Amino acid sequence: KKKKMMFQKAVFRSFMVNRGSTSSLIKQNIRKALILRNLETTALSPKKEPKKPTLEQAKTMPRYHYEFPNDVLCLMAVQGDHDARKERLIREIMAVDELSWDDAQPKIKEIANATHQGISLAVFPFRAVIWGSLIAGFVSFPLVFHLDTALWFNDKFVTAEVAAPEDLETWLEVGSWTWNWMEPPLGQISFFLLCLQLARDQSANIGKRSLSENLKIRRAITIADKFPQYDRKILEDFAESEFVRGT
Repeated sequence: KKKKMMFQKAVFRSFMVNRGSTSSLIKQNIRKALILRNLETTALSPKKEPKKPTLEQAKTMPRYHYEFPNDVLCLMAVQGDHDARKERLIREIMAVDELSWDDAQPKIKEIANATHQGISLAVFPFRAVIWGSLIAGFVSFPLVFHLDTALWFNDKFVTAEVAAPEDLETWLEVGSWTWNWMEPPLGQISFFLLCLQLARDQSANIGKRSLSENLKIRRAITIADKFPQYDRKILEDFAESEFVRGT
């Protein structure tokens, strides 16, 4: 009863007390009143026990993508599920070519193979960066802390003065010596990568696509042009996710 009175007072105040106020203030008072009304309704409504699935519902639950209805399949495809995009393309092939699900499998394999053509060359720069980063990361440990490796590297590339033997007795002392020439390249590389990451984040903020995204989009456009009899959007969605899986 008290909440109901508060609701009525809020409505009355919004229309009668402050007639000269702006429309935004009136809307704000109405919004408060509606919130109070919602709280009152929620407090008075009885709590319901959660409904658990029955045995019949469990038996009829879809287990594979080809068992899902069209609306669920399209929703999953929009959210990026590759298997849903593949099944949606299969149904597009079935509808256009008037084939059964099994008869549409050779065509979906043909489209997938076309998506994978030239993929090794396209992703070579990314693979090179991955392996180069891993190798550089692991090699940096012996270059900094291993005495024999540090002496060899210093003799071949640095030619700095070698520390006294008593200053190279432990791996930490070796690291303190090698850091004199290892700090500039490691620090500069770290700062450069940080700048690249900052530039990438700001590019994403203004809607700029990355190199990998542009590569996927170009491949999707190529596949859509190669199979014009099917829906272009469905083909492009499948080609983008299939391109990533093929790498």
